[in-house]
Formats: sequence, C-alpha cells, structure tokens
Amino acid sequence: MFYSTAVKNKIQHFKITLKSEGNLPAETVKGILKSEINPTDIKVGINSYKLFTNGRVLIKTSRIEEVYALDLDV
Repeated sequence: MFYSTAVKNKIQHFKITLKSEGNLPAETVKGILKSEINPTDIKVGINSYKLFTNGRVLIKTSRIEEVYALDLDV
C-alpha cells in the first residue's frame, strides 16, 4: 500500500454546500462568510472553500460537530 493511500483513507472531511437566497455570486458569499465567521470564537476549523459557477460554496471541515456549529444563514 502506498503512503498516500493510507493517509487518504484516514483523513475524513465533512462537507456543507450552501447558496445565498439572493442569488449572490460565489465570491461574494465567500467574502461574507469570511467576514462573518470567526472560527476561534465558535471553535471551528474550516479546511477549505470551493466556489462553483452556479453560486454555491462548498466548505470542508474535519469534524461533524464543526458543520453543526457553523449554522449558516447567507
């Protein structure tokens, strides 16, 4: 087994996808999220953001509790 395969199998990511109600572009939604969310206050680690052309934003976290802690309304 390759090292990359072993590491990939052990790392688990939880994902949440969101889209604004006002049909804002994904870049704007990401900017709002970054300005509104203070990860240290709510004890959330956001691993990455991914922007889609249809205005959706994918957020990856390491724990399921972090997804529930976000409780996003954009």
